[in-house]
Amino acid sequence: MKTRSTVLMTLLALGTAAPAATQDFPTEDSVIHAIWDEGMEHSRAHDLAQTLMDSIGP
Repeated sequence: MKTRSTVLMTLLALGTAAPAATQDFPTEDSVIHAIWDEGMEHSRAHDLAQTLMDSIGP
């Protein structure tokens, strides 16, 4: 019974992960696309987080 549940959960997880990986950008609105582009391409979050973790620690 436990094996059947494990197999079922694995198949369910794989079945939902595949469509999520192939999603397109959901809108053609230029303003939303510009905001998304600014956040994804010009974000300094990684650099700031690395500096914070290196100086203060986790």
